[in-house]
Amino acid sequence: MGIQPLAMRRPALAGVAARPGLRYGVLLIAIAAGLIGSIALLGHAVNAPALAAFDRSVACDVSPSPGCRATTSGTLLDDRALPLGVRAVTVAVDGRQAVYYGWADPAAAGPATGGSEALVVLWRGRAARVFSGDLALDPFEGPRGAGFALIAVAVVCELLCGLALGLHGLL
Repeated sequence: MGIQPLAMRRPALAGVAARPGLRYGVLLIAIAAGLIGSIALLGHAVNAPALAAFDRSVACDVSPSPGCRATTSGTLLDDRALPLGVRAVTVAVDGRQAVYYGWADPAAAGPATGGSEALVVLWRGRAARVFSGDLALDPFEGPRGAGFALIAVAVVCELLCGLALGLHGLL
């Protein structure tokens, strides 16, 4: 029989694209991505006052106030590079281990060595920064890392929403 010309294959493709289930499925993906992106932007807006308060905060004195930055020392056990520039850092503080995920300062020259000293900056009970050697990590749970993570989620979701709406328009 041979290869069919494109003109003969178009009705079959048009029939698949004309199905309402496919169009509605793509539209639902676009709506879901748009809602998730909007929620991430709303979360960033809610986090913005905390970020401003963190930037205004000072180190704790002998009598710590609720909004000051406390520091604690620990031992860096592990530093792993994950996809998209995310780092996973395991720190032991007072016999407890904690894993912090976040973006590190791009000036850091590779993974930090295990067993080295680490300094954890705490603010309102959350880890705000982790320092060890050349490593300066902003965990996602802290005010700086949370803002960046929420913006990244919003951008990815809005791009997915735009792609899904473009595909819906083609269908």
